[in-house]
Amino acid sequence: MDTLKKTGFKVSIIGIIVNTILCVIKLIIGHYSKSIAIVTDGFDNLSDVGNSLMILVAYRLASKPADKDHPYGHGRIENMLSQAISLMIMSVGVTLLISSVKRILDPQTLIQDDRIILMIIVSILIKLGLAYYYYRIYASTKLNSIKAQVSDSLSDTARNLVIIVSYAITLFTGWNLDGYIGVIVSVMIIFNGFRLFSETSSILVGKTGDDSLIDEISNILSGQKQILGVHDLRIHSYGPMINYASADVEIDGDLNFMKVHDLLDTLEEQIRNETGVIITLHGDPVSNDQRTRRLREIIKETISLYDGVSYHDLHYNESLSCYHVDLSIPYAYDLKKNDIVKQISDAIHEYEKEIDIQINVDRH
Repeated sequence: MDTLKKTGFKVSIIGIIVNTILCVIKLIIGHYSKSIAIVTDGFDNLSDVGNSLMILVAYRLASKPADKDHPYGHGRIENMLSQAISLMIMSVGVTLLISSVKRILDPQTLIQDDRIILMIIVSILIKLGLAYYYYRIYASTKLNSIKAQVSDSLSDTARNLVIIVSYAITLFTGWNLDGYIGVIVSVMIIFNGFRLFSETSSILVGKTGDDSLIDEISNILSGQKQILGVHDLRIHSYGPMINYASADVEIDGDLNFMKVHDLLDTLEEQIRNETGVIITLHGDPVSNDQRTRRLREIIKETISLYDGVSYHDLHYNESLSCYHVDLSIPYAYDLKKNDIVKQISDAIHEYEKEIDIQINVDRH
């Protein structure tokens, strides 16, 4: 977390300095040239300065250690920060959109000066350098707010290219596209903010964990010969580099309970050391008697008709005096049209009418 704080401080200071310089340059040349598109882009750089200040404050809060009221730490403040940045971006975009529409209704003649194009080209090069810097930081930290800065910097570059093209058209043809380009730039700003808001909202609501991290944990578990299967692996993110997970693993039901406990403890420690994820493993006993083997064959035959459907945790529950199995069914399947549960139940009762089986459904 100290590294996080230092990274946030360094990124923020660089962002404040660079965007302040760009903001001043664009507001000056925008005022001189009477271009609403350039002024619009200058104010967007001013909002970038505000974003950098917010990063500076939020990372100090996010780096606070866990406490009694926040046992998982304060890392999700980083996601909340990204949402605040996105709302600011959209707010600036709407304000500038209104100004651009007014310019369309009341156009002004642009000052024709080749030095203006040169200054915009310089600002493009600066923004590309800043985007590369942000990307390098994001590649090593995976911080969502830094990813947002990469996206915003590239979006700034694209807008500046559009401004250069429109300004050049005005110089050589006399067609005043300034207000229209201002509208395009404003819409791009709003869209960028909305996209960032959607991404961070998905994370806060409970988006599934990183696929590469899930694969890494699955490989560790599958590499242990006493683990017969893995399912319901879920990762819960509480901010950058703070991940908790849970998973069910299938183990031979005849193994000694203490041996199973030691095995799971060892695997939890291994996963934590190799991936940084704090995981809780639950052991599902696997039976291999004749009836269970036949039930397994029936279930496999039935679900083979449906892509993506799988099953796990088939066993006899002595406390409930019935068999139990979990079906994993994709959300894409309409259970009302394809009642897979009923098909499995009917197939099992054809094999042995008196079997009582409880079928639970997990969606994925």
